[in-house]
Amino acid sequence: MNKKENEENIEITQTYQNNLLSDNNTNLLNEINTKTIQKKLEEETLTPREIPINDEILENDTLTLTLISGNLFLDKTIIINSLGLENIPLIRKQNDRIVNFGPLIYDTDKISINDYIINLPKNLNNIVQTLFSFSYDIELKKYFLSPNYIDNYIDTIIFLKVNKKFKIDKKIFVSLGEVHFSIEPIENNKIIIEITFENNSIKKFTFDNKNNNIITIGRGKKCNIVLSNLSYSRIQCSIVFENNFWFIIDGDREKESTNGTWVFINWDYDIEDNFIFRIGQNIIQVNLNKFKIIS
Repeated sequence: MNKKENEENIEITQTYQNNLLSDNNTNLLNEINTKTIQKKLEEETLTPREIPINDEILENDTLTLTLISGNLFLDKTIIINSLGLENIPLIRKQNDRIVNFGPLIYDTDKISINDYIINLPKNLNNIVQTLFSFSYDIELKKYFLSPNYIDNYIDTIIFLKVNKKFKIDKKIFVSLGEVHFSIEPIENNKIIIEITFENNSIKKFTFDNKNNNIITIGRGKKCNIVLSNLSYSRIQCSIVFENNFWFIIDGDREKESTNGTWVFINWDYDIEDNFIFRIGQNIIQVNLNKFKIIS
């Protein structure tokens, strides 16, 4: 595509978005979802506003988001580069290294605050503005996932699936399905585990690295914390002390659990390859496509 054609396509897409976000379409905005947007784009035969391929994009990693289960995305696969979305109309009209995911809500200038429009559960309508964001730090050359958790709305919680091991350098919250617990490292290499069981009973345990450098949780009778429900693995997760830090591992070192171990993320998370997260009933896999120098 030459420069003139690209400019024309940008103008067409911007004109469409301006019309879509006009005062005459207020009722439409209240009902619109990703399928409506996609269908309208197809009807108008619009070409997505493309981000010009430049040296920066070619020399930085990209992300591939794949929807494993759920209906949050219209697209099965989404690609994000260092400037934003690839090959998807840029509704927000900005290349600021941030990709916002949320409903179609517009600001006072009648521009959407989100880049990718998602299907929200009905209970989140008029509650959520941006559900989560991906950003790229040009200096660190890293991508980050930023959640936007809203108190008392469980469908806005992002859970990271523990892959290999997860460092416990602050208090974290873990979900095993119906059982939830917190892990808090304290002085003298000790940790406090406060667990809420399926019957809502709460128990608190304190462990140290001298007597328990490996702590196991599961339905196995030899586990340090025993879960009664048969849906859990014999060893659902392990907490180990290595190199002066505690880490949580899904299953044991040899075998993963059946349902996974999930950590609640409420901070900007530094993305690694094969990162899987859950939000509501949706499970999304994120792959980091490393930049390779071809000689």
